[in-house]
Amino acid sequence: METAALLEMLLSRPQAFRNETDRRIVTQVALDIVRDADMALRRRVAEALATRADAPLELVLRLVHDDAAIARPLLRESPVLRDADLIEVAQHRTFRHRLAIAMRRDIS
Repeated sequence: METAALLEMLLSRPQAFRNETDRRIVTQVALDIVRDADMALRRRVAEALATRADAPLELVLRLVHDDAAIARPLLRESPVLRDADLIEVAQHRTFRHRLAIAMRRDIS
């Protein structure tokens, strides 16, 4: 099974995890995969998670601090990002990151 397919399978069925321990393990595996993944896979994961309210926050945060092309869908749409997360990104990342944040529908 290719890495992208495995990652998508892991993240697409959060209801299959029996408990919080299972969810933490899957999140850690996903973080490890994303850390070593190429830009195309990281972008694909960001796009897949962008609108999901059940997306693992740790993984979303890792991706929003990535290149702006990867971070953009999450910064524009992710419901798991809190104001504090967006402020952190705006303060420490690029103009392109800030522009993506400014394009959110629900920004406070």
